[in-house]
Formats: sequence, structure tokens, C-alpha cells
Amino acid sequence: MKRLIVFCCILAVSCVPVLRAEPGIRGDRGHHLNMVYPARAFLEHGGPMIDITKPPYHAKGSGDPANADHNTKAFVAVYDFIMEQLDQYGDMQRKVTQPSSTACSYIIYIPDGVYYVNDTLIYSGPVRKVAGVQREYCIWLRFIGQSRRNTMIRLADDSPGFDDKAHPKPIFSFGKKIDVNPMKANNTIKNLTIDAGKGNPGAIGIRWTSANNGQANELLIRSGDGNGFVGYDFSMGGPCGYFRDIIIQGFDYGIRLGTHKRYFYNPTLEYVTLRNQNKAGILCESGSGTLRSVKSENAVPALKIADAYTHVVLLDSHFVGGNPKNAAMDIVDEGHGIGHLFARHIEISGYGSSIRKDGAVVQPRNRIEYVSDPITKFASDMPDTSMNLPIEEVPFVSWEQDMSKWTTAGAGDGADDSASIQRAMNDTAKSVFYFPKRKYKIGRTVTIPAHIKVVDFMFSRISGSPAFRVSEDSPDPILFRDLCKSGSRPRVFIEQDCRRTVYTELVPGRFGNPGNHPGAKAFLCSTSISRADKDYATRNVDIF
Repeated sequence: MKRLIVFCCILAVSCVPVLRAEPGIRGDRGHHLNMVYPARAFLEHGGPMIDITKPPYHAKGSGDPANADHNTKAFVAVYDFIMEQLDQYGDMQRKVTQPSSTACSYIIYIPDGVYYVNDTLIYSGPVRKVAGVQREYCIWLRFIGQSRRNTMIRLADDSPGFDDKAHPKPIFSFGKKIDVNPMKANNTIKNLTIDAGKGNPGAIGIRWTSANNGQANELLIRSGDGNGFVGYDFSMGGPCGYFRDIIIQGFDYGIRLGTHKRYFYNPTLEYVTLRNQNKAGILCESGSGTLRSVKSENAVPALKIADAYTHVVLLDSHFVGGNPKNAAMDIVDEGHGIGHLFARHIEISGYGSSIRKDGAVVQPRNRIEYVSDPITKFASDMPDTSMNLPIEEVPFVSWEQDMSKWTTAGAGDGADDSASIQRAMNDTAKSVFYFPKRKYKIGRTVTIPAHIKVVDFMFSRISGSPAFRVSEDSPDPILFRDLCKSGSRPRVFIEQDCRRTVYTELVPGRFGNPGNHPGAKAFLCSTSISRADKDYATRNVDIF
């Protein structure tokens, strides 16, 4: 038996003030991670991580507004460095969608501190385009803060250019050109706070895109005075990936999906908390967002759908606060047609109605789910409701603080690294294996022992198929995170051959399970799954 549970394929909602909501987590899970790394992970020791407080950038996290101009230049400079590396090693002047070499794969690390800035953090100069196709190539951009609680990017109060909501301006941006573009990919931002300050009503916290895969997690995006245009903005075409554990406070809109431009927008968001928005918690103006475990604490609608090209799937969420004059979910026609909503298990309190469509209050067919449009079925005797398959919560894996429990091996020089990697992993005193080189070759399968809890690829390239096999049972899940690319994409990259739970985040390499241990579970977030063929079939595993 293979049970495939994919968020974007589960269609349904519960939408009356008293609802049969399922028990479970609602909103951000409040992890407060302290992401620290061994010295070998950093650039000065041959690793991919650039500490922005070190030379030549010298960003200052002192919390002094007088450093805003200096810090802005530091972030722009490190951004320029990444773009220059893409030009030099990635062959980005050819017609390509991915850089040809991981020599240009880096991570920008932001230690604890309050970093005042006064302009958009983006590369300098005109739009950087790939020759021939003329598409911008903001690709492989990774920003990691030490902690969400203590690492803050703070926009200075009354910063120039952030005063016009008709022309909003991002604090953090993953591109300059708003278009649909597959060449903005494999991007990351996590574990920090972005504060829009005061007197910046046109501010956007993050303007994001990352085609095919990408991730953001452990974020707090807030406005110092409650104003600002939007916290997290999916306005550039092509955003895919998995986004979790995010808090957004203030702004007119917490999250915006699309801009009426008919581009594709397909993010999956989970464990999101929205507070004190001025117009709506989430504004959907195009695309097909999948949302689960959203907690909205607002008087305004938690969800507003304002475009016929919008199709929202909303599950297992909690909308509290409310206003008797407002609906919790509002589907409106503001000149762009009526959008579409599937929702299930939504707990609502304080609102005058659950759902309003085109100005009229609508009642769901039942107390479990709501479907905004006629239901199409394969057979007339099929029920009018979704399958309502159970969805389990994504595991949480703590961050190892003891650097003596991290280990690594492999020269990364093109020779086979599998034997040295296996020896290092077999050390029972270790719990994290990391890959600080840009590329590794694995000539034979590496078995993951039960004592290893995390495999951190650090955005390296791994060549080998199948590369890693999880074959020892353990009550602890195994987390694979942050792979740049795998070298044998048609075949299995991570194989699960036991009952131990596998959890992956941003791993664009194929997962497989031969089916020898029924009841196994895998949580695949921004991860590919192997296709069934004559050589391999994934079966007998619950996939979330």
C-alpha cells in the first residue's frame, strides 16, 4: 500500500462560526533556534559560509541607527559578490537555468545583532540577465540568521523611498524584475527578524521568489508602528517551495500572493501566525497557494481572494479576533473576477460570518468543508466531500549546539569520498554530518546509522546514486537539509529502507522506498520523489 498525502492535492474546508476543527498545531511553533556552525563551515576555513560581520563586509549589529548606511552597503556588497561568482563560475551568460558549477554556491550568515539598514538589500546596478533569454538570474541566494529572537534586520525610521504604498519597496529582495522566471531558484532565508521600523508605510518585508524549490522558515516579520504594505510578498512569478514557522505582525497585508499578472505562484505555507494586519491577513491576487495551520489574530478578514486566477487550498487553521462586520474569508470581485477556495477544518471566532463570496454570505454544504465551485466527480455515486486523509505534523529536529558532535569527511576533489564519509558517520559520538566542500563524489551507497540525526549538505553537490540509505531503525527522525543539487537526478538519492521517519527540507534529489517496511513515514518538503519505472518503485510508505 502506498498512501500519498500531498497538500496541494487535498481539497476542502470547514467554515461556520462553530466548526468541527481537527485538534493540532495552529500557527508558528515557536522554536527559537540558535543556528551555530563549526569553524570549518566558514569561508576562511574553506567552507561556503560568509559571515557578514567579517572582512571585507564588516556589517555592524550594534543596534545603532547611525550604521544604517554602512550596513546597507555591506549587504549590497555581499550580494554583488554572489552575483560575480555566478558570472565567473556559473556560466550565467549562456542560456542556462542552473549554474554549471557549485563553485559559486555560498551561504550568507548573519550573527546575532540588530543591523540597521536604509535601503533595499539587493545587488547593485541594472538587472542582471542571462544572455539570449534576457531573464534575471537571482539564483542560489541563501541568508541564514543565527537566531530569530536576536538577529534582526531593522529598517531605519522614515527611510527614503519607503513612504509610498502605490509604489511599495522591499527591505529584503530576491530580484529586481517582477516577472515569471525559472532562473530564480534554490533560494533560502531563515532564522531571523525583519523589522520595517516606523514611518515606512510603503515597506515590504521580503519580496520573494524561488522557482522549482526554495524555502523560508523561522522568520519574524514585523512593522514597528503597524504600517507598511506587506510582510511577505510573493509578487515575482514562479515562487515554489515550502515555507513554515513564520510570524508576521502589522502591515496592510501579512502575505500577498500574486499581483493580477497571471504568472504561476505555487507556494505551500504551514505554521504561519498573522497578527494585527490593517486590511487582510493574506491577500491572494493570483496563483494557487496551499495553506495549512494558519493562525490569524485579526479584526480584518484572515483571507481575501481577489482574482479569478486564484485557487486557494486552506486546511486546519484558526481565525480568531474578528469583527461582526467582516467575514473571516472574503472572495471578492474588484475588477479581476471571482477566485476559488477549497477549505477544511477551519476554526473561526469573532467574525460576523465565515465566508462571503461576491458580497453575499455563503453557507458550506456541511460543517467540515467548503468548496466554492461546482464539484466534478469521476462517478455520480462518489461523495461530494474530500477523502479527508489524516495529515501528520512535520517533525521538529533540534539544532545541535555542541560542535564536538558535528563531523565531516571527504576531500571534495573529485575522488570517491564514500569510504571516508561512512567511517565518519559510524562514530557513535556524532549526531550531525555536514558537507562544507562544494562538491562530493559518492561511488557506493552510504548507510546512515541510527545515531546520526541530521545530514546538512550545506548546499553542496553530491554525485552518486543511490547516495544515502536509511536502514537502521530509530525513534528519532533523520533530517536531510539544504542540498544544492544531486548528480544522478533520474535515480534515487535518498533511500528509506526501515521504519525510521525521514524528513527532508530543500533537497532537490529523489527519494525512494522499496516497500520492505510497511508503515514507514517520510516528510518531503521541497523535495523530489522518484518516479516508478522498471528499476524502482516507491511503495508501502506514508508520504507527507
